[in-house]
Amino acid sequence: MARAVLTNDDLFRVTSVFSRGKAAAQWCDGDLAAALGHVYLLEHLPALLLTPVAMEAAAANGHLAVVQWVHWNRPETRSSCAILYAAENNHLHVVSWLHAHAYTDALAIDAAAAAGHLDMVQWLHVHGSPRGCSVRAMDQAAEKGHLEVLQWLHVHRREGCTTDAFDYAACAGHLTIVQWLATHRHEGCTKKALLYAAFNGHLDVVEFVCALPQTTDDDLQRALHLCGKNGQRHVADYLRSLAITKVT
Repeated sequence: MARAVLTNDDLFRVTSVFSRGKAAAQWCDGDLAAALGHVYLLEHLPALLLTPVAMEAAAANGHLAVVQWVHWNRPETRSSCAILYAAENNHLHVVSWLHAHAYTDALAIDAAAAAGHLDMVQWLHVHGSPRGCSVRAMDQAAEKGHLEVLQWLHVHRREGCTTDAFDYAACAGHLTIVQWLATHRHEGCTKKALLYAAFNGHLDVVEFVCALPQTTDDDLQRALHLCGKNGQRHVADYLRSLAITKVT
């Protein structure tokens, strides 16, 4: 009940009439109020305890007014991670304001890429820090199936990716991503790509990886064992047929 009152502007205005200053501050969850965008609570409870989570959660939820209030009134709880959370959730108005006030994060593009927000990735590329990206941007975009983001990073950034891009795209069953990586990137994959795809039952990916020249008979046997353990009979049947074909 207390949480419902404290995070509702109208209810708080009524109940605060019957409350005495510090007592209200003691039972108010400041970080939660910030996360929900309730600037009124922050403005009228000056003794309210906040942590850096307040700015981070407000940024993640797109509450620019709260982010600004914390920045100007509670500088001790500012967080450099706020811009990352705003980018991850595609709140460009928050990211733009934070950037204008010298907030930076080396992983902001990574977060936006993982979430599939191409417009945000492009904005950060133009306006953000030159170091605002790592190989995880492409790796995570591949894992999550964001082909357009992956393609854009390939053309416009120099960080590249690792074998994780292929391996985890295979794990998630993203055949189009796997095919694109095999054609346009040189990192390739590890044995995990086939094992993950087989275990999760992604037959189309298994077929593609099995056709790669580096796939060995031992890889096929390990994949067969794994998919059998996880009940992926359709994949097991395919791998058995492949083994028989190789023998004959």
